[in-house]
Amino acid sequence: MTDEALAERESVLALLITHARNPQLPEVLGALARQVCGPTRLIVAVRGADRQVQASVDLLTFAFPVEVRTVDSAMTLGQAVNELAGGDEKWLWLIHGDSAPQPECLDELLRFGEASAKVGAVGPKQVAWENPRRLIEVGIRATRTARRIPEIPENELDQGQYDWREDILAVGTAGMLVRRAALAQIGGFDPFFGPFGDGLELSRRLWLGGWRVAVEPNAVIRHARGSFEGVERASFGQRRGAQLYNALLSAPPVLWLFMLLGYLLLAPVRSLARIVTKEGRLASGELHGAIIPLAHLPALMAGRRRVRRAKRAPASVIRSLESTARDLSKERRELRRQRREAIQLVDRPDPIVLRERRQWRKSTRNWAIAALVVPTVVAVAALLPLVGEGVLSGGALLTDSWTSSELLSAATNWWLPSGLGQSTQIDALWILLIPLVAISELFGGNLGWVVTAIVITAAPLAALTAYLCAGRFTHSPQIRFIGALLWGFAPPLLAAVNEGQVAAAIWHIVFPIVLAGVVEYWRRGSSSALGIASLAVAFASAAAPGTLVVALAVAVVGLILRRPRAGWLWLPVPALAVSFPLLTELASIPEGWRVLLSTVGNPVAVTPSWLGLVTLDPSSSVSLARAGGYSAGEWIGAVALLVILISALLCLAKKRNWISIRMGWFLVPIGLVWARLSSISLVATSAEGASTLPVTAWAGTGLSLACAGLWIAIVSGGDGLRTSLSRYSFGFRHVVVLGAVGLTALSTLALGGTWAVQSLRGESSALHSVTSERVPALATTAQVSADRSRVLALIPTQDGVRAQMWRGSGRQLHEVSLVGEYRALRVAQGIDSDAAQSATLQAVTNLVSGGDVADELADLNVSIVLIPASDSSISEQARSVLVSELNVSGSLSFITENASGAFWRVESADPIARARIVGSNVESLASGIFSVDTDVAAGSGGTLTLSERADSGWRAYLNGVALQSSGQSWNQQWELPSNGGHLVVTRSSGERWVAYLQLAILIAAVVMAVPLRKRKQVRE
Repeated sequence: MTDEALAERESVLALLITHARNPQLPEVLGALARQVCGPTRLIVAVRGADRQVQASVDLLTFAFPVEVRTVDSAMTLGQAVNELAGGDEKWLWLIHGDSAPQPECLDELLRFGEASAKVGAVGPKQVAWENPRRLIEVGIRATRTARRIPEIPENELDQGQYDWREDILAVGTAGMLVRRAALAQIGGFDPFFGPFGDGLELSRRLWLGGWRVAVEPNAVIRHARGSFEGVERASFGQRRGAQLYNALLSAPPVLWLFMLLGYLLLAPVRSLARIVTKEGRLASGELHGAIIPLAHLPALMAGRRRVRRAKRAPASVIRSLESTARDLSKERRELRRQRREAIQLVDRPDPIVLRERRQWRKSTRNWAIAALVVPTVVAVAALLPLVGEGVLSGGALLTDSWTSSELLSAATNWWLPSGLGQSTQIDALWILLIPLVAISELFGGNLGWVVTAIVITAAPLAALTAYLCAGRFTHSPQIRFIGALLWGFAPPLLAAVNEGQVAAAIWHIVFPIVLAGVVEYWRRGSSSALGIASLAVAFASAAAPGTLVVALAVAVVGLILRRPRAGWLWLPVPALAVSFPLLTELASIPEGWRVLLSTVGNPVAVTPSWLGLVTLDPSSSVSLARAGGYSAGEWIGAVALLVILISALLCLAKKRNWISIRMGWFLVPIGLVWARLSSISLVATSAEGASTLPVTAWAGTGLSLACAGLWIAIVSGGDGLRTSLSRYSFGFRHVVVLGAVGLTALSTLALGGTWAVQSLRGESSALHSVTSERVPALATTAQVSADRSRVLALIPTQDGVRAQMWRGSGRQLHEVSLVGEYRALRVAQGIDSDAAQSATLQAVTNLVSGGDVADELADLNVSIVLIPASDSSISEQARSVLVSELNVSGSLSFITENASGAFWRVESADPIARARIVGSNVESLASGIFSVDTDVAAGSGGTLTLSERADSGWRAYLNGVALQSSGQSWNQQWELPSNGGHLVVTRSSGERWVAYLQLAILIAAVVMAVPLRKRKQVRE
């Protein structure tokens, strides 16, 4: 352009804002020097040492003056512009340190600005630094709340498709040409913004000030976007904060404070949503962004005043340029559609491959259905006499009428409402089943119905999880089917079902989920797989605490050998959280580690022989020298296991998947050692007549782990058999391999068939249906009343009377705890003492011997004495004698005898209740299962007694003042003043905080487990 033409152009002050160590600076300066229409002068504003920048300037020849200035005091672009904008040039041209204008850029911008005196700012088309054909921005479209419209997809090429644009809501500050008079009128740049949101805020004020803002597509600038590239997620918090700040600047006066509060309240929800959608790195940005406007509240209020002072035009002017939420949703849908189509075009395979994939998916579905149907048919056949007859009981399984709300309340209190109470949380497995119990309640169910359903469906559920897990080791649907049957009919699972070991059945069901998640995370680093595995480990550890040791070992191995290493630390965390109460209790009990070998449930005296361990049957007591030989079922089972073992051994000869095959065999001895330790470790007691016998831990969990090792070896060895055999002509190799596969499949079916036949004959199952209540309706009413009284069940046997304290319809499943049973073992062995148990035995002894025990029973909160109806465990002769003795007792009043048994009412002069005030008179107080919350009349002083074992975790408050515990009795007591007021008895609040922490960790695991893909687009 000639000098005369340049002289006629309006003057321009170019401001280049950069930092000292800017690798793009030489190219940016060169681009400015090559401008067809150069600025009047150029100021290079530098943060940091300016010597390097001055050297870069000196290397180039400019047709206009260049000055380098240091602006260390300016923290943002707006502050730097406000500081350096002095002079009389009509225009300011803003250049970022990472933006290089094309030679005609300023010429085109100035041409557009000179054409109208109302143009306040004009911006260029922005293209990628490394590829000028790739579009970045052609003006800014945004909603009223400053949410940008994502209209340009990634890697979209510039084909002039946006060159029709002119007037627009906003333009970015990179390459913006702004009229000095307009900038002065609206109060300059907002010093808060930088590096995000400044162009939108300035453009809004220009429109409100009566100026036009436009984009000139013919002016092009290359922009490296140093604030985005490489640290896009790291900058999300700043960008979110700038967006909210902009939204609050433009909000109506009556709404902006409410909007600020709403953003603060919504931030945690949005942060959690980011985690759910696998955008964990953006979660903290949501919180940080919401805090930014609050942290800069004075600047925000100053900005709103600046907007009010600048306003010359009606608000309708800017409203017509703003986009709506519908526009935003529409553009997002369009971008998703374009991305899907692009992926489909790139990844679309050959039609032949597509057909093969469809056939493979169909075959996989069909075999999956078969893997579910076959075990279902066998399970229904085996348990047919029990299905539909009511909840199941027997062996390790007890009935339970608790609902989800009662289980949830128990989860927040480290107190087990069993007998006279125990200072421990109910076992974690029942807490984890709360969601299933809640669902069952919609159909009238409870915990008893849920565990019954689990026992009945254990085989098909285990087969299904094994089929899904086998997909991590082989793509063959047939091998997956065989693996599913092998796992669904595994001897440890069938024995667990027979013995009512619901915890062992749950462990067997969830272990394939653990295995699949660990393998998936090992191979691909999937956070969803890790979340699923951690949840499954929590269930497995809740069922069998020894799983924690295995999980910790796997986490350590993964931490050492496999990246991402940090994720392995999360694997045992949910399990440690749910097991924390158990672990803290065991730490205070000598040799408490033995409980880690236990499984949750009613203790049963089932100890396998060494031959039973070898045959993987935890309930088998067979021996080589057993008289009478072996039954047909035992022979079939032994032969079937021998075939399976030989198949697993043959897999060792395969080179393919050799690591997983040997890893499977590595688990076999570990499982056998676990089972052996369990079979020799005393962990609980079981009733034998009127006496109690020590009981060892259930060995089935360790045997399930050993079975898992064989399962891994067989499934991994079966992978790729068809491909391997196709390399050879038909011969001996084919006969051996196909014969092994066929015999393995027949062996798994033989195991299931034998179990079904034995169950139908009643040869092996300890389960039976419970169709009636075990306590009379009168007792049930008393148990759920405000008095919360109990039933003393006396069970006559040949060698004496066994006593049980019932709070529900018999002993409930949730009342059996691992810690409680181990404590009972120590008491039975004479190692520890139990004052509450001694008080109960003394009362029973006095009652049977004809003494007056009304006050003793009242202290134990017993209102009903019951002798259960006759069954196989009750001696009829002893029962008749005991009924006669109780009929002549002056402490009891006979009521009647029905299907539940014979029962008597305790005749006490004092009221019988869980909570009482013992003073000049005895007064009963209304109580819940755990707490007391009631009003006490003035003058009701004395001793506040709670018929629960004395424990330091109990707290009592009268009008908010803590009461002093007193007494040396077995039960909990406090000194109660006579002034009356509001009385609260509860457990320590620290226990509830542990429960809340457990819940938070489980929620985090669930969120991590949600199988959603990460969103690729993060700019808004």
